[in-house]
Amino acid sequence: KQHNQYLSNYLKTGRKNILNNGREMEGQRKDGTVFPIYLSVSEVQVNQRRIFTAIIHDITNRKQAEEALKKSEQTLSATMKSMDDLVFVLDETGRFVEYYQPHTDRRLHIPPEQFLNRPYQQVLPPHLRDLMTAAIKSLTGSHNTQQFDYPLEMNNQQLWFNAKLSQRTDRKGRPAGVTAVVRDITERYELNRLRDEFVSTVSHELRTPLA
Repeated sequence: KQHNQYLSNYLKTGRKNILNNGREMEGQRKDGTVFPIYLSVSEVQVNQRRIFTAIIHDITNRKQAEEALKKSEQTLSATMKSMDDLVFVLDETGRFVEYYQPHTDRRLHIPPEQFLNRPYQQVLPPHLRDLMTAAIKSLTGSHNTQQFDYPLEMNNQQLWFNAKLSQRTDRKGRPAGVTAVVRDITERYELNRLRDEFVSTVSHELRTPLA
């Protein structure tokens, strides 16, 4: 009905709202089920007669794929929002192309404008750059993850972080960069330090003869 209305309006007004402009509509099968279609209509003159030709594409699969992608993106977004970790996405050249930072977390070594669209070799401190290079090299052609711990001086305080890297691939399975999930483990390191100090002190006392 909608299609017939478009043609009727065109014949009355001459406005080509539908001709040569494809649009998405709904079609109906013989069994009454409705499905999405892409309709394109063109007009030709044959022996001074107007003839309209319509090409209909069933876009059910495309719509299903779009819906699946939308749900996947929503799930990913919800997952990211529930995480307390920093997430950095690097392309195949090593450039930072995306990042996620929890709203409650302000632990960035440098502001985003100083690292986005730049290779990590240019923005990371030398010790972290070398660790990143080694991890990425180990990831090449592997489906495993690589991780390492590293310190950073921030606000006159030494913090410790753990970085877990996984390889990203394109639709053909080719390497397309890496994703780095970074977690603050300063508290864990501090507890380990206190434990080691306690063990060292106790061991020393046990070895020291009583007066």
